Amino acid sequence: VGLVTLLAVLCATVNHIYSFCAPAGGLLGMTYELNVHDFQSSSPWAWDSLSLVAQIFVHRDYLSQLDAWSADVFATLAGRPHVGQKGKASAARIDIYTWHTALALEISSVLRMVLRIPPEDVRVEGVYYPKQNLQDVSIFATCDDPRGGALAQLFKSAIGTFVDDAALFGSETFLGRLVPDLEFEFSALHAENSPDVVVCTTPILFCHTLVKVLPADVNVIIYVDDLFDMVPVWMERDILERLVQVAWSETSNVYFLASAPFVAALVEYSWGLEIPAISRVAAYVPSMEHKGKDSRNVLIQRCDHFIDRRHGMLFFRFLFKFLSANVWMNLRFLSMMPRFTADIFGPEDLVDGEAVPSHFFTDLRDQEHGRAHLLTFDQMMMFTANSCFATLFFPDDLAKSSFYEAYAMGIPIFAPGRKYLSRLLVSMDYYHLLPRHQLSIVEPNPTKRFHFSPFQREQGQTALLQAYYWAGFLDFITYDFVERFESVPELLSGLLTLDVTRRREEMRAQWAHRLERALVVWKSALRARVQ
Repeated sequence: VGLVTLLAVLCATVNHIYSFCAPAGGLLGMTYELNVHDFQSSSPWAWDSLSLVAQIFVHRDYLSQLDAWSADVFATLAGRPHVGQKGKASAARIDIYTWHTALALEISSVLRMVLRIPPEDVRVEGVYYPKQNLQDVSIFATCDDPRGGALAQLFKSAIGTFVDDAALFGSETFLGRLVPDLEFEFSALHAENSPDVVVCTTPILFCHTLVKVLPADVNVIIYVDDLFDMVPVWMERDILERLVQVAWSETSNVYFLASAPFVAALVEYSWGLEIPAISRVAAYVPSMEHKGKDSRNVLIQRCDHFIDRRHGMLFFRFLFKFLSANVWMNLRFLSMMPRFTADIFGPEDLVDGEAVPSHFFTDLRDQEHGRAHLLTFDQMMMFTANSCFATLFFPDDLAKSSFYEAYAMGIPIFAPGRKYLSRLLVSMDYYHLLPRHQLSIVEPNPTKRFHFSPFQREQGQTALLQAYYWAGFLDFITYDFVERFESVPELLSGLLTLDVTRRREEMRAQWAHRLERALVVWKSALRARVQ
């Protein structure tokens, strides 16, 4: 172990011997994460590093203990009862306030299935991103009215300002203008549409403002997809107290629903609220024949954040070394990311030797205009089904919609295993795990259900074990029939031995089961008995 670790350090610091070290390191499953966390907490073997850390710094069976702890909590989160109030939901009219097309598609498609209502009875207001997918939302809902466009501009201004200048966003001057404008638009939309049910997705500031202005007899579903963000410290107490009040009130018409058990876990840890959860099902994905099942193409799902890290770049460089040394595998990886090969591979890879990255990696971009071609959602799904036998998924975000879309299609998904993902949780700044999500006015972990903080990362060895614990709540790890790998060799082995037809059948059957449960949960969230 010491000898190979020394080799890894040399590879990270001496560029001219990289071409010698990389294939050898890849055979051992090395990750070459060039940051302090990896050298403090990982051995060179991807499949063994966490076991080694647990054995040295805690005890031999500690990973098994972490498995048991997270599995027990996950069962509680995923199995919470979903009991709504009695009522009749026939001929319901729904307003959905959200900024993202993926959330609009998820919610509108499921609600239409629950209530059996036409698109004109579901209105989506405020959606603006990604722009190229707006037309897909119109299949399931109405979303082109001027008032909804005005709300979209407010959403865009608020989120853009927060991202660009959080201090300006949190000022009383900015929020003193934003909040009244939101209140006006929400009130005007309610007056125009007269919905029976309103669904609002986070950021929580938007949902809190909505609850303040709507009449008390309107049913509201707060769909929690992220945490207590876009709320300055001076507003935390007022917003949290109001949300807790409506959450616990027996007479309240406000219902909370988390977009995944992982999100419910974070909400409980940071807010102290125990809310039900249902993972996305992507019911909007069209059923289509998997014509690409006999191809040798693998679609790399968007993972810009991953490849911006040294770890991501070196992963694909390792993959290239294996492919170039074993051309008989006949595998080709397709990327929708702009300048994928140019950003990943250096000049020496593009010109040195007989094999070059373009033999194994293809950039799917608009060559005529020299930029990435932006496909609509339907075009993307059709291309994947017709041209690829599997997808490669690295989570840029811990609520990534493309994972659920590929699963709904029954396209086999290759994703990092729990040990591999634990490394990513440590070394990548995932939005859901940012320290700012821990509220200053609430004692962390008030229910005492969780063994570690998701936000306060320990340094060194325990960081990896903490991450391993929280990875156990993620759908990427808990879903059945996902192909998981801990190293480049394990990925390639899985691709070469995959029974595509069988895996697709298993995924589709599991998806049907999840859809059935999602409909039950949403019926309860609507506070109705829907026949």
